[in-house]
Amino acid sequence: GAAKGTEVLGQDPLWLAWVTDLANLKGAHPEQYKHLLDSVTPARFKVGQMIGSFGILMGMVVAIYRNVDDDKKHQYKGMLTATALATFLTGVTEPIEYMFMFVATPLYIIYAFVQGAAFAMADIVHLRVHSFGSIEFLTRTPLAINAGLAMDIVNFIWVTVLFGVIMFFIANFMIKKFDYATPGRNGNYEQNDDAPAESAGSAGAGTSSASSQVINIINLLGGRANIVDVDACMTRLRVTVKDAEKVGTEAQWKAEGAMGLVMKGQGVQAIYGPKADVLKSDIQDVLDSGEVIPETLPSQMTAVQKAEAKFKGVTDEVHSVADGQVINIEDVKDPVFSQKMMGDGFAVEPENGKIVSPVAGKVTSIFPTKHALGLVTDNGLEVLVHIGLDTVSLEGKPFDVKVTEGQTVAAGDLLVEANLDAIREAGRATSTVVVFTNADAIKSVKVEHTGKLAANAPVAKVEL
Repeated sequence: GAAKGTEVLGQDPLWLAWVTDLANLKGAHPEQYKHLLDSVTPARFKVGQMIGSFGILMGMVVAIYRNVDDDKKHQYKGMLTATALATFLTGVTEPIEYMFMFVATPLYIIYAFVQGAAFAMADIVHLRVHSFGSIEFLTRTPLAINAGLAMDIVNFIWVTVLFGVIMFFIANFMIKKFDYATPGRNGNYEQNDDAPAESAGSAGAGTSSASSQVINIINLLGGRANIVDVDACMTRLRVTVKDAEKVGTEAQWKAEGAMGLVMKGQGVQAIYGPKADVLKSDIQDVLDSGEVIPETLPSQMTAVQKAEAKFKGVTDEVHSVADGQVINIEDVKDPVFSQKMMGDGFAVEPENGKIVSPVAGKVTSIFPTKHALGLVTDNGLEVLVHIGLDTVSLEGKPFDVKVTEGQTVAAGDLLVEANLDAIREAGRATSTVVVFTNADAIKSVKVEHTGKLAANAPVAKVEL
């Protein structure tokens, strides 16, 4: 054609030049057409990624949605659909990959092998198509058909569907079997980012009224003075800081909704999925406003504040809340507890539903759904007893509360009788978590006994 003799560079221009030559040679020069079709396939590797974004990751999203808690499916349906469409239409795979890469790493490894098998299919059947998303694929279909690649399109469709189905069954099995905290289950829930930060009353006029998440992220970056540049890509918040030592830990970032944290020198990459760009804009607005940014993270207290922290020099003994297996809080299958987002503590895998008070003190709160109670000791230790994981959705039905707010209790007094069978039948874990929630008043927590213990047996000592 007119471009004869032109040098072509790059995978997409190569494929377009090749398929255009095929269309020009077809019929007019059959021998040359056959030679070009049989001897050259440019950018063949790209089709493996197409199978991944069109099929494999669609199967993954369906599996993730299928395992969202029933009471949260309506909340996650729109989010997962939008994310799947972004990948399907554009071919960008990260929005879905970051949903499970960090919370279900073994599943991600299996996904990588499935993706590799998809690349290998280009050597098994003819899949000589090329695009960066479904829109581009559809617009190039007439050109591919004119070039004699109709069967390649058919092959691509059935291979993509096959791999999507395979990935769905693998992911669905692994999420259920290993109880992975994929989005919408097992404590991995979207937080309300619209709550205002505590500010005006204590910090004075001119304090930022941005969302608590944005304020906390700025503090995790070491504060305004430590931030050099804020940027974002489709899934990551990218920030350059002056001192990387002032950046918060990965656990702290996850407490603020991040799916992972990558540090490269003074470069911070916090993985937030599709909302990364929105966060970038919100953070930049706060930085540019000149408003006072309150220090909201206890872990980022200044050296002077830490030096001024006063502890009482008293110790509270905390007991088991039930007969059963006492485990470290890090082993609880809920990241909100295991990463100590609410505070340190421990958990019990109860043998029966009799849940007793772990301390002597006063009942300060009983949640309306009866699944959790708050207590405070005479020394000021605040204790949360949370019965089961994600049992708030059960609307209090399996719980019979035996105390009232304001009541004084002794360690070992019966707080709640829980129907453990009903909790299990609802698909919830019965792990009962004891959390010390006023972390700023606690000097140390020592869990001294784990394993099989009776209710009211000593477990931990908390120094205040």
